[in-house]
Amino acid sequence: MNPTNDDIDQKSHFAFGKNWASYAETITEDKIEEAKKWLRRLVGDSLSGKRFLDIGCGSGIHSLAALRLGASEVVGIDLDADSVATTIAVLTRHAPNMNWRASVFSVFDLDKLGLGQFDVVYSWGVLHHTGDMYRALHCASTAVTPRGMFVFALYRVTAMCWFWKIEK
Repeated sequence: MNPTNDDIDQKSHFAFGKNWASYAETITEDKIEEAKKWLRRLVGDSLSGKRFLDIGCGSGIHSLAALRLGASEVVGIDLDADSVATTIAVLTRHAPNMNWRASVFSVFDLDKLGLGQFDVVYSWGVLHHTGDMYRALHCASTAVTPRGMFVFALYRVTAMCWFWKIEK
């Protein structure tokens, strides 16, 4: 699926996907265990039987960690086609028989996917890159079940922001 929202201009976004593709080549069982450990710290001991949405799926390692922690279904979305391709490659390699899918899609169009709600909606270091962070937070939060969990991280302003503006 392609992003359809008029607010999205992919040309203005940093192409994270190529970086994630390089990183994905280095994913080992040790790195997967580390990702599981950090995800477990955020969501608890088990995702058994839970639906997990990974917004900004990037390298796919968090989707993989969720599957390995027992998620019954994992859906990864990302605006960057290279990130989605990387997630697909990682999950195909490390979770071939598990229930997952990954698509190029915008957080702003989640309601158009018709996926329903998720027990865990996860978006780590992503939503502030959308150009409309507050709307992105709202859209993501509507995908959480009433007793579900919304796990996200936003970067804050630091003394190094000048560098990242140049870099990106």
